[in-house]
Amino acid sequence: MYFSFLARVIGCSLAALLFGLPVQNVDGQSNRKVFPTRPYQAPNRSVAWETLLGTPLEDTRNQEGQLGEEFLSADWPGSASADDAADRAERAQRLASLKNLREVETAVEALVPRVAPCIVSIGETASGVIVKPTGIVITASHVTRKAGRIMTVRLADGREVRAITLGSNAANDTSAMQLLGNGPWPYLKTVGTNYTAQAGQWCVALGYPLNWPRDKPASARLGRVTGQYRGKIVTDCPIMGGDSGGALVDLNGNLLGINSSVRLEVTQNLHVPIARYREDWQYMMAKQDVDIQTAVATNKTPAVTNATNTPNSIPNKKSGRPYLGIYGESAWKSVRIRDVRRGSPAEKAGLVAEDVIWQIDNTPIESFAELLRYIAGRQGGDQITVGINRFGSQMKITMTLEAR
Repeated sequence: MYFSFLARVIGCSLAALLFGLPVQNVDGQSNRKVFPTRPYQAPNRSVAWETLLGTPLEDTRNQEGQLGEEFLSADWPGSASADDAADRAERAQRLASLKNLREVETAVEALVPRVAPCIVSIGETASGVIVKPTGIVITASHVTRKAGRIMTVRLADGREVRAITLGSNAANDTSAMQLLGNGPWPYLKTVGTNYTAQAGQWCVALGYPLNWPRDKPASARLGRVTGQYRGKIVTDCPIMGGDSGGALVDLNGNLLGINSSVRLEVTQNLHVPIARYREDWQYMMAKQDVDIQTAVATNKTPAVTNATNTPNSIPNKKSGRPYLGIYGESAWKSVRIRDVRRGSPAEKAGLVAEDVIWQIDNTPIESFAELLRYIAGRQGGDQITVGINRFGSQMKITMTLEAR
């Protein structure tokens, strides 16, 4: 009898704790509920999916007021006034962030169809941007390499046209091309001469990465400006091989810069600002290939560093700064060469794009940062032996570093 009574009491208590059922005394009288209950409300699935899975925001776009009222006026039981105020403030902040993301999404949806027709693919491994209705395309210097080359360009609508390369400045990684055919051509407007990209600013990188279909519009990737590095814009817009020469635009669709290279991380993507192209315009339009460092500030005549004023001149050598002359990126415990600068020690020694450097002077090289550190510890005139893998064949190449 005693155990039966005890089991009954324990059973009722567990039911009350788990399901919020009323507790009954021994005489059958109901006691108060252990926990306050509230009517069941089905969760707003659009908010749950959007928060957890990051699906498009269209499902809740017309419910902003309803969501705000639900979030901010929810009466959660057992909340103290201070905690409740903190919860309300946090919900308000989340709602504001959600609203901001919707505005960014709307802007991107509007600008991509306007910008994409102005982005072209160059060959199978690069991109370019049309900036004049006459068919002037600007791209990266390591794409065109020199003036007078005939290259194949594919437009966003699938048309193929021929183009001739104009001048370039290898030091700034700037160059231009002229489309050969009947215009007018779609073109992209650039930012003003006094414009400077600000850290934290939203931006979109467009281009044709490797294996992206060449007969479709360019791929667009959203990110933010994170700073500057040696006169170039740094963003976290992920770019890769094939994007070189593509566009970096703001949310209004204005051209901020041209995709150039990736540093050590996927969040460190470099873009040549439009100011550099304005400074080098005279060389590009004159079909002159130069290798000079121009002024960073806008509205100034190009300032030549360690070079004469003769176009086509090469900077005088400067002791203490060894020079190899490659564009590269970190690969699996190695460095992959993306391009080789013309006239550089690397080109003279026979290094070519897609060579993989895995050691120098029998020292393992596992990243581009390690390669830079190793070269920085040498001097102009030093000989080095570079171990490379060229399409599965290993070889060693001896070269002499130059000083700049």
